[in-house]
Amino acid sequence: MSARMLSTFALVFSLLFTAGCSTTSQKSVSEKSHWSTCMVKGGAVMGIPGAAYNMATGGAAFVAGALIGGTACAMLDPVAKPDSPLGIPGVEGMSTVNFDFDSSKLKSDDLEKLNKLIGQLDQDSRIEIVGHACEIGSRTYNQKLSERRAEAVKDYLMERGIPEDNISVKGEGEDNPVRGNETDEMRQENRRAEIMLK
Repeated sequence: MSARMLSTFALVFSLLFTAGCSTTSQKSVSEKSHWSTCMVKGGAVMGIPGAAYNMATGGAAFVAGALIGGTACAMLDPVAKPDSPLGIPGVEGMSTVNFDFDSSKLKSDDLEKLNKLIGQLDQDSRIEIVGHACEIGSRTYNQKLSERRAEAVKDYLMERGIPEDNISVKGEGEDNPVRGNETDEMRQENRRAEIMLK
């Protein structure tokens, strides 16, 4: 297959790919690809024709094609937004609250996060809350502490009108840290409750 034929084939494929990328704007936020992902994928495919067309300057052509194709792909999907990192679509940073040492009391900044989350929910939303603890203390105590932390979040959501039947809670004690337990900073991140939409 000649370089020109390969270029034509790759161009057609890349256009189809870019058109497919644009359809993400018709999906819900949780189903959309982040525009940067779209840009990387579209740019890589659009760069192939340039590299195939001129082997001598293939590297430069690939970069130029990637920039042009990636920008076009991103422009076709301007409204796509990333999902929340821990499972709540469209609500950034609202899926984890942290606690002080040996405490299940919600802090004021976390109450603001939960209030924002509540504004995104409706009466049919199903929520799972999972409490966690660092490894300081006995396993039995940490299990109970993690359960109290999950219950604290549940109680607050219920106070703000979320039906109890829509909320499930559990504690995982010290078993699933997000980081190690070697430093105070790491342990602080492990003292948490995660809120996820089911």
